[in-house]
Amino acid sequence: MNKNLLATSLLSVAILAGCNKDDNEIQFSSPDEAKQIISGFQSELNTDVTIMLQTDGMKAVSELSGRFTTLPTLENGRFKKEDATAASMEDRIAKSVDVFNKSFSPHKSLSQLKLSEDEAFNFEEKKGVYEYNAKTGRYIKVDDANNVIVHFPMEGSDENNAVLTIEKYVERMVAFTYGEELTPESIAMNFVVDGEDLIDVKYEATFNDNPIFPYQSLNYNVNIDGYEHYLKYNNASTIKFTLANGLNNKGKNIYANDYTISLVDEQSRMLEVIAGTTSILNMRIVSELKVMDMLTAQDDFGAHYSVKMYQGNKKLGKLIVDEAYIPLLEYTDGSTEKLDVVFGDTIDELEDFYIEMAN
Repeated sequence: MNKNLLATSLLSVAILAGCNKDDNEIQFSSPDEAKQIISGFQSELNTDVTIMLQTDGMKAVSELSGRFTTLPTLENGRFKKEDATAASMEDRIAKSVDVFNKSFSPHKSLSQLKLSEDEAFNFEEKKGVYEYNAKTGRYIKVDDANNVIVHFPMEGSDENNAVLTIEKYVERMVAFTYGEELTPESIAMNFVVDGEDLIDVKYEATFNDNPIFPYQSLNYNVNIDGYEHYLKYNNASTIKFTLANGLNNKGKNIYANDYTISLVDEQSRMLEVIAGTTSILNMRIVSELKVMDMLTAQDDFGAHYSVKMYQGNKKLGKLIVDEAYIPLLEYTDGSTEKLDVVFGDTIDELEDFYIEMAN
């Protein structure tokens, strides 16, 4: 994974309302102090990610091929102008949702209970208890139930030590630009291994008539062995939508994004302004990107964006982009370092995390 991509994702978009303090009220840290704070932050993140990847829940997610986030797109560490369209951002959200659907839809684990991708999963009809038969390689219904309950072996087990319980599953035909497709509308499911509750999923979606991005709203929550991942999307109007996602562990924030995206107009679907906050542990990044002004700027490109980094009331620096569109961190004294150098350890940890989630 491109390190400039990950470096820039650390300073991704966020809501200005998340920080109402004026710079005059902020303490300005020296470069040495900022580097020390960043080093401590990276050490803590390293520990948290290492512990998270070793949990049974994350191992189960890896086996189920789960992935819950999609990073912004850069090319050779440089911003791409085509990413200034709402469609490109909506496409990344859609890909993330698509991965979720493929990872947690019943037909992935119950392929023999669903005849084809074009056939809706009839939840009412499929209610019952199913046992995997290792000799025949098939699921056998052994009892009636109010839910769909499936017993099967995890990799390396000779017994049906895993239980997938589907409490609710509704899907509908949705029109996309490439045609209609059965798409989950509501899901509630639970995954247990060796008697331990590892994964709980709640998912609700509503739709509109826009085939480019037909999701009107999305709200899903996945709890993995105590780690809660959430995604909330709302198409507030034809030219504005909001997106929030994050990961926390028993109340401790690992990361959180909360931002608003405004379009120039409904017809062009071009991005006008992206604003919001990104939090990673106790680090906070406050951003406003005037995308259309940045793309059309003839002189001072940097006058059209603001991305500042804080810890508490200490300002550590701000993101700038040089003439080659390489992201840099500018400290409060004006000195600069490449973002992928400053956050090398964090980038490596996040890269390992995303690789683990993808496998």
